Amino acid sequence: DLFDSRGNVISKRRYDFDESSDNTQKSIRSSTDNEEDTGDQEEKPRLPTKVALEAISLANRIQIDLEDVLLDFVKHFQEISGEENLCIAGGVGLNSVLNGRLARELGFKKTFISPYPGDDGIAVGCCAYGLFGNEVLDEARREERAATEK
Repeated sequence: DLFDSRGNVISKRRYDFDESSDNTQKSIRSSTDNEEDTGDQEEKPRLPTKVALEAISLANRIQIDLEDVLLDFVKHFQEISGEENLCIAGGVGLNSVLNGRLARELGFKKTFISPYPGDDGIAVGCCAYGLFGNEVLDEARREERAATEK
């Protein structure tokens, strides 16, 4: 589907607002009974519809908000736990842009993205936590309780 018999790429328009050379809409001049149809066609580039632009804008805003919230969330738990490594699982684990920002901006030594990045990865993470726990976080909680009891 992507190549012809000679190995050349077959360009296909993926969206109605792609800026490829094939992305033109031919609008034929309407002819009246008195006008002779000359067959002249005027090519106009297709632009995104208002709905498409709104969807693009919404997706962009959701991505920005998701990144801001999760960077803050993970940074908070990094400070509490002192962890130097990060393991990502669950549905948001599929967001490669967010994963890249987490790995670059929070200074983790190692970042591991579960081979089960969907929601089934949450169960794998729960099993790992049940087996191994988080001794650093548990110790931080014990110290916090001891400090509040004094």
